[in-house]
Amino acid sequence: MGKMFLSLPSIACPAGDETQTLTHLLDTKRFFKKREFLGKTFLVGEIDHIPSILDFPLSLKNFYTRTNAILLKTMLKISPIVEKVKVKYGKERIGVCIGTTTSGIEENFQSFLKSENFNLDYKAGFNALGNPAKFVQNFFEISGPSFGISTACTSGLKALISAHRLLESNLCDSVIVGGVDALSTISLFGFNSLGILSDSPCNPFSKNRCGINIGEGGCLFVASKEPLNSSVTIEAFASNNDAFHLTKQDTQAKKAIESIDLAIKNQEIDYINLHATGTWSNEISESMAIASTLPNVPSSGIKGHIGHTLGAAGAIEAGVCIMLLHQEYSTLPLHIYDGEYDSSLPLLALVDKPITKKINRILSVNFAFGGDNVAVVFGKKE
Repeated sequence: MGKMFLSLPSIACPAGDETQTLTHLLDTKRFFKKREFLGKTFLVGEIDHIPSILDFPLSLKNFYTRTNAILLKTMLKISPIVEKVKVKYGKERIGVCIGTTTSGIEENFQSFLKSENFNLDYKAGFNALGNPAKFVQNFFEISGPSFGISTACTSGLKALISAHRLLESNLCDSVIVGGVDALSTISLFGFNSLGILSDSPCNPFSKNRCGINIGEGGCLFVASKEPLNSSVTIEAFASNNDAFHLTKQDTQAKKAIESIDLAIKNQEIDYINLHATGTWSNEISESMAIASTLPNVPSSGIKGHIGHTLGAAGAIEAGVCIMLLHQEYSTLPLHIYDGEYDSSLPLLALVDKPITKKINRILSVNFAFGGDNVAVVFGKKE
């Protein structure tokens, strides 16, 4: 497997940009607000300030959705790097791969609620899962392969795997890659119908867990076969599906364990970014998978800070991993919960107090509906 270098990330999430996010992951501040959707109040992770339609280039105003507005916020910071790779490789050699689940579905849903002529107001392109990727492609005026990845909560991390394959197959010399999702009425009520949303901040791996909080956010990188502004690479990855249940993972975690084993290949891992949603069905499987492979490695999840950002989660978490690796010595993100670990789960080495250490290799895992499993190892080039 050839190495893929990733630029430093550009993040937009409830905790702020990439620098603010990493800072807040070292304390216990949470970024949740009460918001009303169709008369029901939800506790969500919401971004305070996003670009308006006035901030979109005139030729791209038809791409305006909240999802793409969040994406634009991250695109502006990577523009200088994109311009450099355009000059070096040519616009036709730069691809785009964006993980998402909501795309522009909220805008069409609101049109449906407000309009008597929904068939006239409906914009088919808004709902297309490739819409954010197409927006990125048009904004940067590039013409390589462009597509979306939508595998629920593994989308953001799987987009990185797809970018790696684009480079390894020589279809591209560089790829703009990441994930984005915005708060959506349909997503919120969908998760609510499963009975797993929490009215209080989530409490992952606690015996008092109360469910998840949905958030929104985006993260982008520029990937290349050569280092750009970072020496961090994807060293290995593995992905599979246990096809156990439409909305749950296999409680025995057989395929999750297999994906981690294939990714780490007996390498020494210094830190694990956990999926850590705050639901029993995820945590019985995840704890089994980690305890069976890397039980003593310091681990934490960031969803207790910003919420579960769905298709953006894996990308934002990858961004955090890359920033940690970019430092000589890193203070690990704190795992926020009430400290009452669920004794029915295999024990994990959760980071519940500040730990600073040299980090050379990080494992990040995500799990999704349908029993989808993905594990990626990030490392520094020696």
